[in-house]
Amino acid sequence: MDSETILRHLQQVLRDLHAESARHGPELGSPPASLIVEQRTPSQHAQFNTGTTMKRWRVSVDGTAALAPEDPLPAQTRSGMYYDSGRADFSVHEQLGKVRVGWQVGPRYGRGYDLPIERSPDGALRLGVPSPLWVS
Repeated sequence: MDSETILRHLQQVLRDLHAESARHGPELGSPPASLIVEQRTPSQHAQFNTGTTMKRWRVSVDGTAALAPEDPLPAQTRSGMYYDSGRADFSVHEQLGKVRVGWQVGPRYGRGYDLPIERSPDGALRLGVPSPLWVS
């Protein structure tokens, strides 16, 4: 499974968050403009990606830019129920046929889930329906 497919998935998550926020008033704040996304080595943890960071990107609704994994993460500032910059991570578990994804866009707003890696009729790999692991 290539990282571009997973980054597109997280880009859609960000778009969905912005669409959702348009349905409520400004008192709840605005979702982050971007997510800092880390690809991590697979770990044995039951719910979280605790492996070593391999790659890092900044994902926005408009695109993706590679970041150096060794650079420090920017501080997060709270804006209503959101942070100004969200965090996400994923790990590809090829042998188990899944991608584990986690993201946090506010102090109490995040999700973790496994996405099955499926093969479409034309032979291309795609992400299936999420299996929830945690909600905050």
